[in-house]
Amino acid sequence: MPWIARLRAPLTPAGQATRATAAASSVLVNVLSGLLLDSVATRILLLAIGVGAVIWAGATIVIAGHGGDIVLDLNPGDPHRDWDGYPAQVALAQAKTERPNPALIRRRLSTNPTRRAAELAEVKRRLNSASGNGAQDVTVYLNATLHDSFALGRLVRTGSFPLSLMQKSGFGQSMRYYPSVRLGSHLREPLTDTEGQQAGFLHHQTENLAVGTERLALMVVLSATPQEVVPKMRGAAGTGRSEEYVIGPGDRCRAALVITADRQVDEDSASFELTVRYIYQQWTAWLAGQDATGEHLLFLAGPTTIAMGLGWVFGPHRWRFVAHEPSGTPTVPTRARR
Repeated sequence: MPWIARLRAPLTPAGQATRATAAASSVLVNVLSGLLLDSVATRILLLAIGVGAVIWAGATIVIAGHGGDIVLDLNPGDPHRDWDGYPAQVALAQAKTERPNPALIRRRLSTNPTRRAAELAEVKRRLNSASGNGAQDVTVYLNATLHDSFALGRLVRTGSFPLSLMQKSGFGQSMRYYPSVRLGSHLREPLTDTEGQQAGFLHHQTENLAVGTERLALMVVLSATPQEVVPKMRGAAGTGRSEEYVIGPGDRCRAALVITADRQVDEDSASFELTVRYIYQQWTAWLAGQDATGEHLLFLAGPTTIAMGLGWVFGPHRWRFVAHEPSGTPTVPTRARR
């Protein structure tokens, strides 16, 4: 029977963990029910077990910690995306080697734009609380999509509390996190002559796209193969149509600043912050020569911590992240990302 085949189908690691947790909870509930069925204490305990099982399998897990280290795991809520908890487990294990008792914030985000915005605002409040309302630095091990990272960066800018971001690298047993971007006003400082030379692997050019619109685009491709990605971004921004980007005919852009890299960004905080500052400097210089009255669209292929850094430097004004959703089933409508 089809339903039997589905039961026999292999589970993802996240699914196996959920099934194991549910089974263990069921056994424990049956045992306790047989021993103390009429006990008030038992009823309270059974309720706690049930709530714990729902939290583990579903929306949110928050494990309180101290010491300023937070593992942030934001599941985009996309049923077409396999999002397991392994990167968060790696981050938590690594964080424990740095400082004792790190905190874990794990949330499955809603696909409803209003609820998703409220959930990200709650994540910001938790980060602010962990920093002692700005009294201490907080190190965040970031595991999120690019568009959620950008949105969170825009939110935390208004909080003015210090965050140092850890970027995920590698896969499987080789996965690790390394320091990448520290959010702060220094990210908006212009590059010195020496830093300009260090940024020689980054390049920029402008593109004229469509007429009849005042919308502008920033396209950033931080990989060694921009020739494969930039034409798709250019086509989406110029026509408002794409099979890979969440964009509509009313989102066409008049012009774009395109920033590419000869190679991947070196895995250290100096290189990551240099990249964020280069992008911000080139954008502001280009924007000063534009008659910019429309919104700005960001296309990005790069690390999540750079997305969050760009969200911080650009702030809340007139920006919209254009998500890459090759499945054709966007997690959140384009307009919700403003």
